[in-house]
Amino acid sequence: MELLKYKAFLIRSIDEKIKDSLIGFSWYLISPLFSTLIYVVIITIFFQIKFSSETGQFDFAIYVLSGQTVYILLTQSLVLSSETLKTNIDFIKNMNFSLLIFPFSIMLEILFQVIVIFLILCTLLLISGEFSPFILFYPFFFLPIFVLVYSICCFMMVIGFFFRDLNKILSLLFSILMFFTPVVIKEDFAPAILWKIIEANPISHLIIYARSFFFYSIELKSFVFFSIVSLIVFIFSILVLKIIKPKILDLM
Repeated sequence: MELLKYKAFLIRSIDEKIKDSLIGFSWYLISPLFSTLIYVVIITIFFQIKFSSETGQFDFAIYVLSGQTVYILLTQSLVLSSETLKTNIDFIKNMNFSLLIFPFSIMLEILFQVIVIFLILCTLLLISGEFSPFILFYPFFFLPIFVLVYSICCFMMVIGFFFRDLNKILSLLFSILMFFTPVVIKEDFAPAILWKIIEANPISHLIIYARSFFFYSIELKSFVFFSIVSLIVFIFSILVLKIIKPKILDLM
């Protein structure tokens, strides 16, 4: 019965987003595909941005897109999670079930964008002759990041319920924070003081971890570290939601 309620909510949330679209669910694929391809074309053809004359044509595009997989999932998930309880009050009242489903449904939708970017990354690696079957294990190494972001979304969901402007603050913060992460900035090109700020940003370590996989420099200890951290934060988020859920329901 619980699974049926969860399924109903997931279908409802997706239907609401595509009900006014002429192409329906296909928009989940076409939108990130088109925007990412345009980005690659601008970087590699119009501006011809490369790390150096010795590197491949798509190296910088691979560098940026591999960082975006984490940044898009993190920032969009946190912003949307911070307002999800406010926008689903009626549904929560009528279908009383675990609040854990809300951030999961949000991340599931954004995951389509990440999958499209991943497929484009694989294509660029294949064209540049740098593709390895090792890349196919990326979802496994990405799992700790997904769990960690999901856990943080649970906290943002609760905070956003009590602090109604959190989603606007997060949107503004992430638009600025982009320039203080290694999504588009490389250590070789950044002033020393800027790179120190980037290294002090916790998001940077998630991006570096995810990116290292595409440049075949990932370390097992990094995977173990993020797995342990994500598990601890996940358990803590469940405990917090369990404690605070009655308070939230009383205020609805």
